[in-house]
Parts: sequence; structure tokens; C-alpha cells
Amino acid sequence: MSHYNVSSIVEMSQLDHLRKNSGMYVGDSETPTRLLEELLDNALDEVLHGSCNVIGIFINTKENSFRVLDNGRGFPFDQTLPLEKDPPVLSSTKLFTSGKFDKGNKESAYGVAAGLHGIGLVACFALSEWMNIVIYKDGKHGTYKFKHNGDIDREEESYDKKTFKVPYSTRIEVKPSKKYFTTSAINMSEIEE
Repeated sequence: MSHYNVSSIVEMSQLDHLRKNSGMYVGDSETPTRLLEELLDNALDEVLHGSCNVIGIFINTKENSFRVLDNGRGFPFDQTLPLEKDPPVLSSTKLFTSGKFDKGNKESAYGVAAGLHGIGLVACFALSEWMNIVIYKDGKHGTYKFKHNGDIDREEESYDKKTFKVPYSTRIEVKPSKKYFTTSAINMSEIEE
């Protein structure tokens, strides 16, 4: 008979809890389609804000990866901050972190928003082999590479806004991990709907 005592109590990290209980966070562990929808919701929030008129969805059916990009305001980033405090890293590694929680407040970044729970990007990172975030904002180009083992690389460079036509403001790429889904293929009919 097993013993239930003090040593039985275990604390899990947020990412490990999400990985162990993925259905609780994304509703379904059959396909990673909900991850793509989370990224699309973020892009659509930029449309609802009135600052975006282009959204691109690219699905690589051979690699079972996908990317969503938009020409909205661009994900805020500040690579002078410690890595864990830089907004793309913070929003991708800590549950319940978002710029949308103050929705409805005239002073907030989002007057209207579809995604409000602060889980989407964390779920994308936790349940993927890798995730990349590429941002063009305020004359700076930031790249963030998240690996499943927890390693995160970030790079920043400047660009001349007058001579370089920015193709988008934010692009997020995800390769879902086969560990967490029955199939790593996106349900194309669901996305087409």
C-alpha cells in the first residue's frame, strides 16, 4: 500500500502543468488546431482595434508547422529588459499574462479583444517542438526562438523605416509536438470554416 505523506506533495511549473493537462487549457488534444486558432485570435484582435488590415496564415502540411502574421501594431518588445521580463518571453512562458486584461478601459491597449485568458501563447510554446516570434516595431526588428527544452534566444537589430518596407509587424511560427497530440496535423476543414 502506498503512503500519502509530506513527500507526496509535488509542485509543478506552469509549463509542465500545461503539458501534462493540455486538454484543460486548449480543450482538445486530438489535433493542434486550437493553437493555430489562438494565434489567429491575436491577429484578429489587431483588426478589431482598427490597426490591422492584413492577416496571413501559412500551414506547412509536410512539416506540420504553421505561421500567422499580421500588419498590426507589432508585439511590444524591449531587449534591454532581463529575458524573463521582455514581453514576448513573459507572454509565452507565464500563464495569465496579457495586454488585454484591461479590455474596455479607454486607456488600455485593447478596447475590444477576443482572446482574454492569457493562455494562448504559453500553450503554443509549451506544446510545441519550437516556436518563433518575429517582430518589426518602431524601427527595430526582434526575433525570439523558443525551444521545447526551455532555451530561448533573442536578437534585435535596427532597420530604416524609410527604405525598408516592413512586410508585417508580428509573425509567430509554431511546430506542434507529437508528444501532446494524437496527430500533429492541423484540421484543415476546421480552419477553412
